[in-house]
Amino acid sequence: MSPTVLITGEFSQTNNCSSSVSGGQKCDINVVFAPTSSGAQTGTLTLSFGGTIPSQTAQLAGTGTNSTVVLAPASLVFPPQALNTTSSGQQVTITNDGNGPLTITALTTTGDFAQTNTCGAPVTPGTNCMTQVTFTPTAQGSRTGTLSIADNASGSPQIVMLSGIGGSSASLGLSVAAGSSGSATVAAGATASYMLAIGGAGMSETASLTCTGAPAGATCSVPATVTVSASALSNFTVSVSTATRTLSVPEMFKEVPPFWIWGSSILALAALLRKCSGKRLRWSMAVAVPALLLLLSSCGGSGGGTNPHGTPAGTYQLNVKATSGSTTQSITLTLTVQ
Repeated sequence: MSPTVLITGEFSQTNNCSSSVSGGQKCDINVVFAPTSSGAQTGTLTLSFGGTIPSQTAQLAGTGTNSTVVLAPASLVFPPQALNTTSSGQQVTITNDGNGPLTITALTTTGDFAQTNTCGAPVTPGTNCMTQVTFTPTAQGSRTGTLSIADNASGSPQIVMLSGIGGSSASLGLSVAAGSSGSATVAAGATASYMLAIGGAGMSETASLTCTGAPAGATCSVPATVTVSASALSNFTVSVSTATRTLSVPEMFKEVPPFWIWGSSILALAALLRKCSGKRLRWSMAVAVPALLLLLSSCGGSGGGTNPHGTPAGTYQLNVKATSGSTTQSITLTLTVQ
């Protein structure tokens, strides 16, 4: 006789038991587990023979796993790149955040972008592989594309958006460094710092750097020269040192030795005391003593007042220029002094 085969749960079966099975013979039942959710799964395989032959039951169990892809970053933006030259690579990390192995079957790019990767073997849970994307613009202006990751995770294929700007010709590639700002706010006496980047735009040169536009009492410093790579960015720092606004010695006393100022002041006060008496003396003292104290305190060099010779408060525009041969590129930075 041939049994009737029933199966439950996230399992399926095929068998060759459709014809009668003679005594001492067998038929085969092949069970497949196809979970639709993660975690422990159970089921039952039942064989019914009819008549007086009792049914036979086998318990089935399996564990469903899943792989979840996390991409970092989810998009890439490339700086301006000279036409038909290749940029330095930017990395995308592909992490398996699930509880089953991640199998990546294909990584492909579109547009003016290309990739290499380390994702040949299955990615075990909690680990990652990397892909490096480069940009080679074939036309001027904005260029877009995608990185597509085909795998066994839900939501496949995963997509990373790519963009860049194709330049008309090679340049020095002077720009504000990624993650930095082209503006800074400092108190008078403090130093403002900016991080700039240069290179990656098709020119391999040594460029000289200058910085102009610093306000009164401030000094803008840049490296004298910097090496420019045609395919890679390099960073350098722009520092602007400002001057503290403090009370200073009056101009008329700057060339007078301090002991002459003290001596003359004391003699003048003594002469005043000899000639005055009574109410006249009290009135004269009320005027002379504060004036003398103010004069002497001004000889101390510095205090809490405002010195017009420090860096004035305000907002200023700095100009950083890179020059190599006949090629010049500038960038404007904003400095606010409080």
